[in-house]
Amino acid sequence: MVRLVFRIFVSKYLKENHLENKIEFGFQTGPLGLKLDLWFIEEEHYGDLKAHGDSSGFVMGNDIEVVALAIKHFGKLWYLIAENKAFNDDRTSKANRQRIEYIYEKTDELKTIPRAKVKAFYKYHSLVLIEINEANMQYLDEFQQGWVNSDGNYRNGKISIKNKYLKDDNMVIFRKKYSVWG
Repeated sequence: MVRLVFRIFVSKYLKENHLENKIEFGFQTGPLGLKLDLWFIEEEHYGDLKAHGDSSGFVMGNDIEVVALAIKHFGKLWYLIAENKAFNDDRTSKANRQRIEYIYEKTDELKTIPRAKVKAFYKYHSLVLIEINEANMQYLDEFQQGWVNSDGNYRNGKISIKNKYLKDDNMVIFRKKYSVWG
C-alpha cells in the first residue's frame, strides 16, 4: 500500500511537471529492461523508488545482480526514497476487522488474532535521492541471500542500505522535507 501511494505521487508529479520525456517511469524500463522503476533519459542511468519507514533500520534495495548491471553499464543507480512514519491500528479497530473479514471471505480461513498490528496509514515527511556507484558500493549490505521463495526457488540476494548512510554525503544527492503528505 505504501509503495502504491508513492508510485501514484511520482506518476502525478511527472505529468504535472511535464517530465515524461525526461524520465521513463514504469516497470522494466530503460535499454536493458531491468526490473527498476525509473530510466533517466538524458542522463542515461537507472533509478528506483523506495518507501522507507522511520522505524526500519535500513532500506531494502533491489537484487544484487540488477544493481550491479545498472552500475556496470551506466556508472550509477539512483534511489528516490520516500521517508514515512507508519501509524498502527490496534487489534480491535476497524482496519484490522476489515482485514480479518477479507481473509475469511477469500479463503474461508478464520483468523481472529492477527500476528501483528495492522499499519493503518502512513505519513510521508521527506524525499531523499541517493546515488549508488562503484565508490560507495562498499557501504551496502546483502539481505535475504539464499532465502526460499514460495515457489521453492532460492531468492537472489538484495542490497540493503543502513539508515546512517541516508544522512551521509557519500550517497545523498538531494533531501527535501515536506509538510506531511500521504
